[in-house]
Amino acid sequence: RSFTLPLVYKILHINSKNFTQANRLRAVDAFQTWLSIFSWTALALALSLSLRRPWLSGLAFGSVLFFSLNLEVSIWDSLLLSESVSFSLFALLLASWIGMGLLPRKWQAGILSWVYLAVVMVVTVLYSFTRDTNLYFVAAGAGVFLYRHPAEPTRRLRSCGARDSRRPLRRRAGAARP
Repeated sequence: RSFTLPLVYKILHINSKNFTQANRLRAVDAFQTWLSIFSWTALALALSLSLRRPWLSGLAFGSVLFFSLNLEVSIWDSLLLSESVSFSLFALLLASWIGMGLLPRKWQAGILSWVYLAVVMVVTVLYSFTRDTNLYFVAAGAGVFLYRHPAEPTRRLRSCGARDSRRPLRRRAGAARP
């Protein structure tokens, strides 16, 4: 059973008795609007930082923010339904998955990478339990992510001096063959 939307209701102190009160509706509107702004800005920033060409990263940043202003996306912010939270957490999920590849080398072995991984896992769990069908996307996305990044541990091992077992040793020029 999905628990993310009831968690949002609990945070905003919404129950069956007060969900039609004007102050509660304003709280929902403000929460979902700020969550949307934060999530779509994070996605735009992560996507623009992942691109090498400055003109392309600026275009990507603007395109993502322009898409987030689309009526089909922004209309859900004022409603007390799971769509707005789902859209916002989807943008935050994509931003966090893109951000995994953007961590600087010096952070990848430290405590900050574990903290970031914990944040990514929390966002993933919250997104997957927003709507029942979101879990299918998370499973497919995790499969693509693991397929795309299988060599990451070997790159770290090579930086420590270990050899990649999938590549044969290179012989130095002039070395005798066995």
